[in-house]
Amino acid sequence: MIVEGYKGFNGNKTNRYGYTFEEGKTYKIDGDISFGNEGNGFHMCTSLSDVFRYFDDDIVVARVIGYGNTVCYNDEYNGYYEMYAVSNLYITKFLTREEIVDKMLKCSDIDTLKFISTYVLNEEEKKLFLQKYNQDIKMKKYILYYQYGYKNIFSNKNEDYQEGVYPYLDILVRINQKYFKNSNIRLNTTEDLITIDFMIREFYQYLVTENNLRNIIASLLNLCGRSWLLQPFYDGNTKTLKDFMTIIFHELGYIIDMNNPDIPIIPIFYYENEICEEKDIQNILNRLKKRK
Repeated sequence: MIVEGYKGFNGNKTNRYGYTFEEGKTYKIDGDISFGNEGNGFHMCTSLSDVFRYFDDDIVVARVIGYGNTVCYNDEYNGYYEMYAVSNLYITKFLTREEIVDKMLKCSDIDTLKFISTYVLNEEEKKLFLQKYNQDIKMKKYILYYQYGYKNIFSNKNEDYQEGVYPYLDILVRINQKYFKNSNIRLNTTEDLITIDFMIREFYQYLVTENNLRNIIASLLNLCGRSWLLQPFYDGNTKTLKDFMTIIFHELGYIIDMNNPDIPIIPIFYYENEICEEKDIQNILNRLKKRK
């Protein structure tokens, strides 16, 4: 039986026993073949996303071909299938980091979840996955959980809002206080606070594009609409969320008419008629503080 797939190695291209592997070479192991930590044989996976569960940060991956005596193992409980121990292994090619990320950006959500839960992405790579899932709040939360360290992202516990904990959320609160003078700051779930904070962060990191802007606006409307922290109420008079969001995006540097969806949204990146080469959160917060 011939099996094509992937095999992970330590960063110096060695296996757990210290043996070095080279591209374009074939390796053979004797004895009965079995899968597992106490097994015998070269271990490999048919799915690239399954490789990373067995390594920490220091990993290189090769595309390989296994043959000879082969044993298949399925971890049905954790959703890992068609993993093999083989007697003969040919190293076809060591993948670059860019090739790994590119392949994983094109895979299914299930494989992506396995990947982001085990592989440490750099900042630019994180942005690529956020852009891929700009319309998928659930997957975006998984990215926040595994890659950004928001371990409370799935918490439904109520949390008192405290200034300085979520710096991007602070901007929305200050806009609310500035225009609507909302003093009804109440409890919100930790999940909502983190999600809103990160959505605003996306605007500042230019992760928002013409293709995903309207979806992010819709998500923000939904979150702000159910958030007692941000609902624009004042003296019993309800300000529409559309008006509120129009002001928010104006402060963030976007001209938008929430009442006319056919008008294109124009990112202009300015604050009070000043062109901002670099968006400075603290600078904007300080300006809003002075107006209180």
